[in-house]
Amino acid sequence: RHLSLMERVEENAGPVDLLFVGDSITQAWENAGKSVWDKYYTDRGLKAVNVGISGDRTQHVLWRLDQGAVKGLDPKVTVVMIGTNNSANDRNTASEMVDGVRAVVKRLHEETPRAKILLLGIFPRGEAFNEIRGKILQVNQALRILESEMEGIVVYQDIGHHFLEPDGTISKEIMPDFLHLTEKGYEIWASSIKPSIEALMAEDDSVADSAEASEEVVIADETTEVNPNDPAGEWRWFIRGPEDQLVEFLMHLETTGQPGSVSGYFLLDRPEGQQRLEIKEGSWEGSEINMVVSRVRENGESITYKLSGETNEVNDNMEGIAKAMFNGAEVEIPWNASRK
Repeated sequence: RHLSLMERVEENAGPVDLLFVGDSITQAWENAGKSVWDKYYTDRGLKAVNVGISGDRTQHVLWRLDQGAVKGLDPKVTVVMIGTNNSANDRNTASEMVDGVRAVVKRLHEETPRAKILLLGIFPRGEAFNEIRGKILQVNQALRILESEMEGIVVYQDIGHHFLEPDGTISKEIMPDFLHLTEKGYEIWASSIKPSIEALMAEDDSVADSAEASEEVVIADETTEVNPNDPAGEWRWFIRGPEDQLVEFLMHLETTGQPGSVSGYFLLDRPEGQQRLEIKEGSWEGSEINMVVSRVRENGESITYKLSGETNEVNDNMEGIAKAMFNGAEVEIPWNASRK
């Protein structure tokens, strides 16, 4: 497998859109996940390369990188999900697992310095709650820190909860052996990371456009200033759900004027697919922002949220209150957001 992948990498040398690095769960994009791979990547004209190898632990990936496993590739985004094969208690400690994943990420950055790295939390395994799941959770919590340590390079995303039933078990429809994914499982994977991939690729295209523009002679308008409170851009938006669970949305904002209007949308990843909520009304002035968003709940009820908040230019974050009518009474729910 390693030798055949070396040939694959050589054949795809040069710019590629996506590179997937991992173990058997990544390798199986080529069989159980093939139709989903085609749907999300091939059919959309994306050049994606898979170098996942069944049975690999972090140390195997490091060895392969030393042997030139990605040599010559220039990916825009590299998706990394590795470490589950290190999790057995007779293999590696949680601390060693963290060290291993961190080493893989840093080596990948050395080999492909232009690529953004989408680091995924290790997927849960086992039909019900178990000791290894707890170990994986501890590792994932530590891996999240890489996003701030390697800011602008690494984006961390944990999608493991999407594979679980409400009682915390894993269905055979998602993982027949409670480890490897079915086609439905790969659909969950692909749809969950789609907004992150699109945002990272758009960021790469923007950087490329800026590099091209910098080669031209431009006379700057010295009277134009960027308002640090302008909320335009991509945000991670968090709010508490009906069972006090933390729910994460992708918030995309576009603005006009200083002050002016706000438009855009919220994206929520769900097992059955993405839910997109358009901003119906929006305005901003100074550090204050106001938006109106509606959504249809599972029971068919339409809920309108009036969002008010304030940006913090120092920490590049935002917080506020969402007001909505539930069962004839108005409730207020705190929310917060941070720039991607």
